[in-house]
Amino acid sequence: LELLSLHPLPIPQRKMILYIKPKQNNRSWRILNEDDLLQKTRRLLDSRNKNETLVQFDHVDFESLDDMLLFFSNVAAVLGHGGALFNHRWTGQDTLVMEFVRKTSVTHEFWEEASILGQNYWAFPLDTSGLRNMTVIVDNVVDVLNRHLGGPRNGPSLEHYYPWDIEG
Repeated sequence: LELLSLHPLPIPQRKMILYIKPKQNNRSWRILNEDDLLQKTRRLLDSRNKNETLVQFDHVDFESLDDMLLFFSNVAAVLGHGGALFNHRWTGQDTLVMEFVRKTSVTHEFWEEASILGQNYWAFPLDTSGLRNMTVIVDNVVDVLNRHLGGPRNGPSLEHYYPWDIEG
């Protein structure tokens, strides 16, 4: 991010929790209990009393790339599924990245990238119903948010697997 002159706020100062989902079309995955997930997440944020807000991401809300990158500098957590989750890369170190993944199609791309960027990654493997539907265990998501939002990264890191110096 520094190479692009992007300077996210320190994690304790970031106040936005970003919910990302794929565009709704006939090929999109859908969270069947999305309303419950969003409601309980908002309730948690209100109870924390830290002026945190849940925002649903849509790239059309931004007039320019600079506006969007400035927005990401205030994101403390990114949760969701699908390709738009790659936007976590603009949020900076210690961001909490929470991915909803199908148990039948687990990949490591978000975990690997989040680890390299010094972000706190959590995967939530989900059963699917129908062709493109998932149900999130909302209490598990809210628990991880409550315990790790705004805190430093934890867990394994891939940094030692990528030892090259990007500034050298």
